[in-house]
Amino acid sequence: NANDIAVDAKTFQFKEGGDKFGVTERLQDVDQWDPVKSNVAILYETKEGKLFVVDGHQRVALAKKLKAQGQAPEIMAFIRKESDGISVEAVRAEAAAKNIAEGTGSLVDAAKIFRDDPGLIKLLPPRSRLVQQAKGLSNLSDDAFMASINGVITPEYAAIVGKYINNPADQMATIKLLQKTKQSCQVYLGMKLLLKAHSFQEQRY
Repeated sequence: NANDIAVDAKTFQFKEGGDKFGVTERLQDVDQWDPVKSNVAILYETKEGKLFVVDGHQRVALAKKLKAQGQAPEIMAFIRKESDGISVEAVRAEAAAKNIAEGTGSLVDAAKIFRDDPGLIKLLPPRSRLVQQAKGLSNLSDDAFMASINGVITPEYAAIVGKYINNPADQMATIKLLQKTKQSCQVYLGMKLLLKAHSFQEQRY
């Protein structure tokens, strides 16, 4: 029953861009429940027996809305229980890994999760473009990472910097150079070649 599922997006949702309930406009105009498209959610049950949505905030919000309109939506879900020793952090990481593997969530969202839990990278498809970019972005220093979040350069460019440069000072110097050159296509291609060479030289020494 959707009405039995509580929402605490601040605690459980890793993706940004939604309201306080973790809901965006993605399903706003949907007026019929389709169980085939609803996928499987992840819920967390506290020791007190209260259920929280961890993965599936959009679906739960839609189900609540349609139920109030007289429909009978049913949410299929995996339930992770605190009584089984599963922590909030563990279930949130599991949900994040599921979302990243499915290609949902932004590059910055994924990188934040990798910075909190680097071990998740090993559990995800290594050839996924999102995973590869998020791995590079998560390798940035705190200052370089914040520069990307604040729009100094795009996350995609910052991910390349993080992939090939480990030194924090060199990371920031490269980001500042990219900011000055306005990140043109020519600079993008040249930067990849330059950073590959830089990485090779670091390995030699």
